[in-house]
Amino acid sequence: MRQQTDARGPRRRRNGLRGLLVAAVAGTVLFGSQGLAHAEDHWVSASNDYGYAGAGWDWSGAYNIDLVVSDWKCDSKPVYAYFKILHTDGSTSQTPTLRYDYSGCDSGDFSHWTSLSLSSNKHVYRLALVICGDYWPYDLCNQGSWSGVNPYA
Repeated sequence: MRQQTDARGPRRRRNGLRGLLVAAVAGTVLFGSQGLAHAEDHWVSASNDYGYAGAGWDWSGAYNIDLVVSDWKCDSKPVYAYFKILHTDGSTSQTPTLRYDYSGCDSGDFSHWTSLSLSSNKHVYRLALVICGDYWPYDLCNQGSWSGVNPYA
């Protein structure tokens, strides 16, 4: 096992810790703290060594999106996520709002947003999440897989 030291002293990194965090975050998004808020038809995620983002939603109405963002790296740099949108005409765009998490260090802390909506001048065909590490002058970003097709597009 590799030992790392940070500002809080030595710590041990376990291989399964991230998997447990992802499962805990996913469970919180899907079921929330007060039970299942709504049926989520689709789920997307994106991750890299610096962080994780996951979202679930249904395609009806304004999509009713639940989103979590978690900062995994002990580097005093936040992570942020946004949605990439694939339109029915084949063009892409992204949401203008960046959702940040500053917790760091696999602490089990994460930022969680519920009932987010999405609007676009074009028909939304699919969604993907992008997770980025806020590293100046160039952010490191990783896009996850595209969602299933929007049946209302």
